[in-house]
Amino acid sequence: MSDTMLCPHCQAEIPTGTQFCSNCGQNTGTDTNQTDDPKKSKVWIWVLAAVGLCVGCVILAAIIFFVYQALQPKIGSTRTRKIDGMVEVYVPEGEFTMGSNYGDSDESPVHKVTLDAFWIDKTEVTNQMYQECVDAGLCGEPQDTSSVTHNNYFFNPTYANYPVIYTTWYDAVDYCEWVGGRLPTEAEWEKAARGDDARDYPWGDLSPTRNLANFGDNLGDTSEVGSYPEGVSPYGALDMAGNVYEWVFDRYDDGYYEFSPLDNPRGPSGSNQRVLRGASFNTGESTIRAANRGRYAPDTTGNDDGFRCVRDAGH
Repeated sequence: MSDTMLCPHCQAEIPTGTQFCSNCGQNTGTDTNQTDDPKKSKVWIWVLAAVGLCVGCVILAAIIFFVYQALQPKIGSTRTRKIDGMVEVYVPEGEFTMGSNYGDSDESPVHKVTLDAFWIDKTEVTNQMYQECVDAGLCGEPQDTSSVTHNNYFFNPTYANYPVIYTTWYDAVDYCEWVGGRLPTEAEWEKAARGDDARDYPWGDLSPTRNLANFGDNLGDTSEVGSYPEGVSPYGALDMAGNVYEWVFDRYDDGYYEFSPLDNPRGPSGSNQRVLRGASFNTGESTIRAANRGRYAPDTTGNDDGFRCVRDAGH
């Protein structure tokens, strides 16, 4: 016996699935193409589930990407080195202008240099920090423990936060290795000091004043690190003009810029002198320009010679 249904219009009994009633001729509302195949229903469920899963994956990937980007260091980022408490500032990868056409002959030709990203110490290494390395037996004491105006400088707690001086290039290398870093290259130091806009000084092109740097024998001696926040560099480094000269990794060659590599230069070979940058408390405004280059024998030092360290961005 076949299944029947009632026509919704005339209530006549007609076979189930009939689209038009044989009694009144009206459309019964039944789709003869419709099927209740359960296999097709399951396929659609799986299709919808797959689409939903893909959408969820895209949203999750986008969230991960934006979180990752937010966690990446950028200009203004800082971190603190555990071993000595030094704050490091981030210098991003990229190109900058190195040298000057208005300084000494060894500052030319002006040229473009591309560097990998790195972290550089916010200030010069202090007496207290260096003392920790001496106490650990991995650094030698400064060649002299006095300063220009202080007979007891290195060991005096009053000057714990002042830059260590009377350090040779070898002393600086030992300390930077102790903290897991290295001395900056000459190019890294200059970029950290002047940024990528070829400015003359860390703060810009305006001539230095007593509010911007310790120079020109304004004080007659070193000053506490970080004492000139108005003289900050584009990346947040302090005291990169004046206070004390800073050792860098490179050997010195007055004609090096004629043939130096365009990417991550590390200095010439063969020279018996090493470069110092930043000048000091007893030098003039031209000498504390970011492009100025100094040099010394690596085993020589004085009452205005210090340093800071860098670490590669991936370190």
